[in-house]
Amino acid sequence: MDQPSLPITPQLLDRAAGVVVASAVGDSLGAAYEFGGPVSPELVEMGEGALTRRHAGAWTDDTDMAVSVLEVVAEGIDVRTAEGGAAISARFLAWWIDGPDDVGNQTAQALSGANNPQDLVRSAREQQDLLPQSCGNGSLMRTGPVALGYLQDPQGLLDAARAVSELTHPHEDAVAVCQLWSLAIADAVRNGDGPLVSVQRVARLVTHIEGMPTATLLIEAEESSPRRLARNGGAVNALRAAWWAITSTAQYSGPAHLEAALRAAISLGGDTDTVAAIAGALLGASYGASAVPYRWRERLWGFPYYLTEGDLTRLAIRAVRHGASDDAGWPTTLDLTAYYRDTWHAPHTAVISPLNPLLTLGSVMALPDRPEEAVISLCRIGTTQRRGDHYEAWLMDGAENAHPTFVLEDVADTLERWLTTQPVFLHCVRAESRTPTAYAAWLIRHHGFSYDEALAAALEILPAAQPHPALRTALARVRPVTGKFS
Repeated sequence: MDQPSLPITPQLLDRAAGVVVASAVGDSLGAAYEFGGPVSPELVEMGEGALTRRHAGAWTDDTDMAVSVLEVVAEGIDVRTAEGGAAISARFLAWWIDGPDDVGNQTAQALSGANNPQDLVRSAREQQDLLPQSCGNGSLMRTGPVALGYLQDPQGLLDAARAVSELTHPHEDAVAVCQLWSLAIADAVRNGDGPLVSVQRVARLVTHIEGMPTATLLIEAEESSPRRLARNGGAVNALRAAWWAITSTAQYSGPAHLEAALRAAISLGGDTDTVAAIAGALLGASYGASAVPYRWRERLWGFPYYLTEGDLTRLAIRAVRHGASDDAGWPTTLDLTAYYRDTWHAPHTAVISPLNPLLTLGSVMALPDRPEEAVISLCRIGTTQRRGDHYEAWLMDGAENAHPTFVLEDVADTLERWLTTQPVFLHCVRAESRTPTAYAAWLIRHHGFSYDEALAAALEILPAAQPHPALRTALARVRPVTGKFS
């Protein structure tokens, strides 16, 4: 795909990963409440799928199908072409043949009527002609990944969103909401200005939905009552519900807004997984995967069954790079050990914490030798370096972090929780900046240390440590947990 060049910064990649990670989290959170009644937002947590009966953290058809789109975009294939449409259709049909636990009626009708991947558009159009008013939300729920392939090409994105929607949902309103949301997601990934700004900025490109000006529809959604929004199974009503969830919690920002909006989306009842997946894609595009708490990410799982949470991030980054990896071979390379040894002269460091013998701090060079099945990586690793419970935290060694204090607290909370049941290895590249900072955050958050005491304790066991000034600033804002963490 020939598109204008786009500066690929760590913040942009974080937001790109957020599109799919936050959408999958919204889907998984909503799965436990699917087609139930309203629920208090503060009670929303991961649970077993109400329809799928999959374990807590497993996503539903929303992400199953979004990943099918994501995998094709991550190969650098133009989804507007016959090749791109067939590649997505083939994945949809493989999923359909596998027997999904949950699938929308309009999607099922289109897939069941297709004889092969090239036939899906015909089948979808035939079903639409039989039921002209059918306008389900099955294409809107999976539209997030489309944006990642066309971040700098609004017209190309309009065409791509149409092409992917028409594989199963050719109704003009279904197409229009996909176009609007895809444009907003792309804008948020590029600019990081927040979901409200992004939607308002692109609304002029999709002027009408359901016969009314798009701006009017959005205002109507903002002013709607939760009771009216509970009927959210259609494409336009799902858009209204997702927009209401985002705007009704706009008093928050960053990770707090993301969490509050997902809870609000699910609190409406109805098609909770889909509304939260739709909202999550835009929230993640605005705030990044680093804004999603790891307790909601660690058990993400679904079709294709070989994928994990870390794989969603890798696919999203490849999508932005149109199938390519960076100069180190990331995110596709199998092992980054040689790169870190040759480029960064990373030492082999592994030191046991005097406070808890189950915790070992170290460098990436020690990772291959470590026996722990629970690992927190504060730097990039290769695809075969993952194991067991593996939190790949998005934390740059510098000032290029959107939410550094939130990430430090999240790492500290994950570390405390894991240490109650198993040994943990915490590492970055050289164990000199991110590792001692994260260790100090854990001491502050869960063991009563002051900032100065925590840094001194980290330097005592890692004497070569030199935490980056930006990380020190973030560490100074880490808040202690009161009472027992759960």
